[in-house]
Amino acid sequence: MSAERVIYALLTGCEPLRALVPSASIRPGEIPLNAAMPAIGYQSLKTVEKSPVSTNSTTLAIANIQLTVAAKTYPEQKRILEQVRLACHRRSGTIAGVRVFHIRTESLGPDEQDSAATLFVQTIHFKVQFQQLTQ
Repeated sequence: MSAERVIYALLTGCEPLRALVPSASIRPGEIPLNAAMPAIGYQSLKTVEKSPVSTNSTTLAIANIQLTVAAKTYPEQKRILEQVRLACHRRSGTIAGVRVFHIRTESLGPDEQDSAATLFVQTIHFKVQFQQLTQ
């Protein structure tokens, strides 16, 4: 849950992105069918723990986070994706109380269009390297 908390803090803390997508439309999981557009959904696809960072109760973790951007027009979708990338890519430090070593853009998914709903959708994936507390 730490990597998701980091991504949410970066997205909602980015004023240019909030000008395009209100914070209330940035949510965990899938974007509901009845959601106001534009919207962003985020979810963890996988988290891998590496060897301990030190002898205390922390571990280096690498999470693959997927964000889905949905908008009413293709240009709007692309503007939002660019702001998402700028908000998250190459960030580090303590973010939302989590020690983040590095965030990088992993990939962009294909452009998708739902003609009936007039929706343009695309995903973007980030790798988040962070310090995770262990039990």
